Amino acid sequence: MKTAMAKANGFTLLEALIATVVAVIILSAAIAVFKSTSDVNRIGQLRADMQQDARGALNIINRDLSQAATGMPPAGIPVPKKAVFACGPTQCYLSGTGYPNNILSSVVPDGAIGANGTDAITIAYVDATWPVNAKDLVAIAPNGGAITVNQGSFDPNGNPAPPPAGRDYRDPVVGTQVGDVLLLQNNNGPAVVTVTGVAGGGVLTLAPADPLLLNTPGAAALANKDKSFPAKTGALRINIVTYFVSIFPPPPAVGGVPVLMRQVSAHTAVPVAENAQTLQFTYDTFDPAVGPNGTYTSALPANAVNDSSQIRKVSMSLTLRSAYPDPQGVYRTLTVNSAVAPRDLSFSDRYQ
Repeated sequence: MKTAMAKANGFTLLEALIATVVAVIILSAAIAVFKSTSDVNRIGQLRADMQQDARGALNIINRDLSQAATGMPPAGIPVPKKAVFACGPTQCYLSGTGYPNNILSSVVPDGAIGANGTDAITIAYVDATWPVNAKDLVAIAPNGGAITVNQGSFDPNGNPAPPPAGRDYRDPVVGTQVGDVLLLQNNNGPAVVTVTGVAGGGVLTLAPADPLLLNTPGAAALANKDKSFPAKTGALRINIVTYFVSIFPPPPAVGGVPVLMRQVSAHTAVPVAENAQTLQFTYDTFDPAVGPNGTYTSALPANAVNDSSQIRKVSMSLTLRSAYPDPQGVYRTLTVNSAVAPRDLSFSDRYQ
């Protein structure tokens, strides 16, 4: 009986306390390991998100820069003195900044005009997706307030083709939209205009007071000596792409964040990457008029570029801040760099 009762006894209080302490120690160690692993994973995720956003943003900028000057007049395009860029249907994002020397160049550098003193850049090139064979416009209004384009449907190579392979000027995907910019050219020179209306019969309206202020009375004839286009005038759609940093939502709203934006022609700007802390561009230029072989200068800031036609390479630096703080309450930042030498900018052999 005594042996059976002895075997039925439980743990002593001391044993229970020791077991509890050991369990707490083991559990605390497990929690510490879990938290450390979780913190490392969170920091890694923050860096991965920033890396993905930054690289994606630079890839988009690189894509546009690689097309800079494609199909554009080498000397640029004269524009009205009041012409601006980075203006959408309802607002100007950069306070109506104009073009240096009243020339739309393939690359227009602008320093410290974005939010928080960030740089901006404007890139121009021909949009090959416009489904219009506009080598010869059908008609041009005498005052330049409207043009009439070919109503036929064309394939991506510009050859006449019936739908669905062929598309016309009013195609909902790649057709003409209000806010598009057209390049008009003839023997007297080029001019750019903003589409303010798209109607039937191939008629595109070029009314004054467009967002970019490119249209004035006779805007379609701006670069022509006689202020009117002859019958044979070519037309192309061009993309005027501006990258800049803007606070969104804008003041007086509270809690806005700096956002890298992309605007095409006179369309509404769209966000590319949030929490853009720094956007900086520098330029390599070549001046053929200096010295026997010209002068090549590297890493010029935007405000030091006197002639956009001398740009040979564009370098960019983008810094993003994490959307959320890390476990220590610190916001992380990541800087990525890239450079592009647009192949269609004028080329000079500085090594000869």
